[in-house]
Amino acid sequence: MISERVRGSIRPTSMLILLIWAGEFFCFGIYYFIAHQASSQPEGAAASTEQVPPMLFGAMAVASLLAGLAFRWFVFSQRRAQAFFSRQKLPPANESEDKELEEQLLIQLAKATFQPYIMSLGMINSCVLFGMVLSVIQRDPGMFMPFLCGGIVGAALCFPTLEAFIEESMQTRRLSLRRRTS
Repeated sequence: MISERVRGSIRPTSMLILLIWAGEFFCFGIYYFIAHQASSQPEGAAASTEQVPPMLFGAMAVASLLAGLAFRWFVFSQRRAQAFFSRQKLPPANESEDKELEEQLLIQLAKATFQPYIMSLGMINSCVLFGMVLSVIQRDPGMFMPFLCGGIVGAALCFPTLEAFIEESMQTRRLSLRRRTS
């Protein structure tokens, strides 16, 4: 179990990640509004539909969605956390005077996950953007819906779990240290 000090230190980062994650859904609503409004413009206001094949947008959207999900799972993987710990000069976890250093490292790990997590949300967001652009070009707001559904599912799968990740990382580190000393 992580200490209250660590929990309190990562709470602002965790809340910021949660707010940014929730903001994704707000952006999706704005994109839908833009796609719907732009596709209802007069015929001459949109680009030619022969220039852009919808499958190209679909392929780019699927690629960005899958990359965002893979990146999110990489960011919160225990392999990455343990690699982070191994790059640090870590004392054994069972010594009481080293407890503070361990807590500082857990806080650093939490901060190190912030930027990559935001990048994964950006990749998922681009999936929805591809759908918005395609629906504007094709002048069909219905083309936006599969991209929107993919983005919503992707964002839901990327629900932020920073506190649980930090706790699991600490437990995994302690378990691996016990195995080394046994």
